[in-house]
Amino acid sequence: MLEDKKLFDFAEAIRNTGRMNEAWQLINREMDQFGFTGGTYILYTELRNGSISDDMLFFSSYDADFLQTYIGEGMADHDYAVLHCAHSDRPARWSDIKDKYRTPKRGVFNEISSDYGLREGFVIPIKDRRGLLISGIGFCMSNEQEAEATRLLTDQWDSISQLCLVFDEAVKTSGKLRGGYGLTSREIDCIRLVCQGKYNKEIADILKLADKTVENYLQNAAQKLRARNKHHLAAKAAVLGFAAP
Repeated sequence: MLEDKKLFDFAEAIRNTGRMNEAWQLINREMDQFGFTGGTYILYTELRNGSISDDMLFFSSYDADFLQTYIGEGMADHDYAVLHCAHSDRPARWSDIKDKYRTPKRGVFNEISSDYGLREGFVIPIKDRRGLLISGIGFCMSNEQEAEATRLLTDQWDSISQLCLVFDEAVKTSGKLRGGYGLTSREIDCIRLVCQGKYNKEIADILKLADKTVENYLQNAAQKLRARNKHHLAAKAAVLGFAAP
C-alpha cells in the first residue's frame, strides 16, 4: 500500500498541472511502474437518451488506430469495461466481465480489442454521491504480465486502486475536466447564465453581445457537450461543474 504522503503528493501534482492531458500523463507514468502499457479514463452523465458513445468524454493512451475505430464505430456501447461502469460499482478484471454484457457488436469489439493486444486489464467504476456522474478508469496489462494478472491485481491492488481513485478525485475537484471539453470562456459565461434560467436576450444584455452571438455560443457549447437542446445543455453543465464560477 502506498504511503499517505505519496498519495497526497500525487494528488497535488495533478492539481498543479495546467491541463487535463498533463494530469493523464502523470497517472500513466505511475501505472507504467506496475507494468501497465496503456489505459482509458471515461466520464459521462446518466442524463442521456442517446448512446454512451455520443455522450462520453474520454482520455486514452491506446493505439491511435484502435481509437479511430473505437470512436468511428461507436464501440463504447459495446465495450464491456464501459458497460460495467454503467451497471456496477465494483472493480473488475476484464477477463471476468468480457462476456457479461450482451450487445449486438459485443463479439466485434472483443475481436478488435484482442487484435490490438487489449486482452487483460482492470476497470474501476466511480459514481458520484448523486448518482448522476459516472466515471471509470482502467489499464491494460502488458503481454508479458498477462499471465500474472491474478497475482498482480492481488498483491498490488491496494496501491493501484488508490492511485486511480486519487486521480479521479483530483481531476474533478481541480476543474481539470472543464478543459477537456474545449469550451471557450464566453461559451462558459453563456452556459452559467442559462443555468440561472436566463433567456438568450437577457444573456446578450448582461454580456453586452448580440442575440445571434449568444445563440452561436450556446450552439457551439451544446455540440461540444453533446447536448440535445438548451435544457439538456444546462443539466449536463450543472452536473459536470460548468455552472459554478
